[in-house]
Amino acid sequence: MSEVLKFDAVEHIYTVGGRVIPSVTQLMQKYEVVNTEWFGYQGRVRGKHVHTATQYWDMGNLDETSVDPIIKPYLDAYKKFSYELDFKIKQIEVQAFDPVNWYAGTWDRLIRWKDRIILFDIKTGCRPPWVHIQLAAYKNLLKRLGILVDECYSLHLRGDGTYRFDKVAMVKIIEGWREFQAMCLVDQMAQKYQKQGVVV
Repeated sequence: MSEVLKFDAVEHIYTVGGRVIPSVTQLMQKYEVVNTEWFGYQGRVRGKHVHTATQYWDMGNLDETSVDPIIKPYLDAYKKFSYELDFKIKQIEVQAFDPVNWYAGTWDRLIRWKDRIILFDIKTGCRPPWVHIQLAAYKNLLKRLGILVDECYSLHLRGDGTYRFDKVAMVKIIEGWREFQAMCLVDQMAQKYQKQGVVV
């Protein structure tokens, strides 16, 4: 891919060649696959801080004295998960875009576990019914980078220091990719006709 993907972390905006490119989450919210009423402001802030804490911990440069007491049980759950599974991290919070389906995204972790390449997303609430769509979109981005994912999981960190590592069946991933591609197609068509002055 000759064009370079840029990401504004403050505004959470991806651009390619100066053009704004929608993210996986933004497309899912736009077409009301993700119900934002499921998680309030506090939940979003908590999730963001948990992601940051686990990222720095995986990178080996987390000052644990800086971790808020509210976040600590979730970090403890992640540490327990890491020790018990004993996996090797391949990628942390990597970004990529698909110029054909025109979307971008950042996946949480890509690991090697039991000689298999595993993609997983970190959640701090209950398992959402749309996680297979999100993982499918990330799996496709990895495929475009030449990385084939063997299995997809959703990691649920809990406030009591425990976790669940749920495998998402590949048939659901395939279904999720069809659904996400449909969103991408509708979004591109809408943009095309809006540019032509046609209301869609």
